Amino acid sequence: MSKFPRSLGVACVAPLLFLGCGHRDASDANKGDVPGAKFEARDSARLLGPGDVQIVSTDSAVELAIVGDTVIGGLGTKVLNKVRAETDTTAVKGNGLGANIEKMVKQNVADALAHQMLVPISSIREVTYEHGTLHFTSTSGSNMRVFESSSNGGRDHTTFNEADARRFIAAFDARKKGGMY
Repeated sequence: MSKFPRSLGVACVAPLLFLGCGHRDASDANKGDVPGAKFEARDSARLLGPGDVQIVSTDSAVELAIVGDTVIGGLGTKVLNKVRAETDTTAVKGNGLGANIEKMVKQNVADALAHQMLVPISSIREVTYEHGTLHFTSTSGSNMRVFESSSNGGRDHTTFNEADARRFIAAFDARKKGGMY
């Protein structure tokens, strides 16, 4: 079996950052998970409508969008293309047990990373921007830790251009206040 590429390992961790919206600090204990949040296959045919917005992190690793009444987050196209290349099962040589396991693992990783987290706007109280990072607060008041880096090492993956972040927040606020969904 070939060596598991480090970049693929990093890519595997990226969706877990978003899944962290269910994480609770000690001060958040017993506040529950985010109602209505779900992890679904990426909809490559999804189109933006009036008032919808999509932004990409400064390194193109993460995409966030507001589509209708939902905030959608997942890996960026650049990262997905790299993962597809690294998980290409046609490049696996051999037919033995090791080759079959490698194919299975690569296919499962590719499938999992081609998913996005969908969170209803109604489950989010507010979105703020500080030091390049968008911060999401659930309606229960807990920090959702959406795309926040736990160390400086991965910070670029969660950093957004200020103008894009402000546009995202404006679209979110319009949906929350105006019920435009």
